[in-house]
Amino acid sequence: MGKGSKPSGIHAVLQNAIVTAINDPGYTFSLPRLADWDAVISCSSSERERLEFIGDSLMHMAVALYLYQIYPEATPGLLTILRSAVNTNATFTHLMVKVGAHQLTSPSETTKAAADSFEIIIAALYMEGGLSEVRSWVEEQFAPIVAAARRSYDQL
Repeated sequence: MGKGSKPSGIHAVLQNAIVTAINDPGYTFSLPRLADWDAVISCSSSERERLEFIGDSLMHMAVALYLYQIYPEATPGLLTILRSAVNTNATFTHLMVKVGAHQLTSPSETTKAAADSFEIIIAALYMEGGLSEVRSWVEEQFAPIVAAARRSYDQL
């Protein structure tokens, strides 16, 4: 390892810190408020897949913009590491568990279906309120998760 480099298992370390932050009783998480939940629930399978694609892309962008904003000294490498640790199926699944929208059968389980549902909800938020609503929601809900990932990174 060269000077200033981090261990190769950094993603797992950061993901553990994120899951710990999500499971902290002091962290409250809520899904976005949507005016039309029925439209989200009743859309076709192909439309859900399209919304999942949009939701995934929006989360990458919203988290990237948030990281750029709060860590002006960070290198592109650090921003990428943090974004990739935050934007995972595991993170989204644990958030869905936190709000009671999914149950894990084992602590190591990551369920893509729960993460996909999360991404669909983000797309629906975008469709209803636009990018500023998504960004505001991400900044509010993900601040403790991002902070936990950054602390963990800094401790390596």
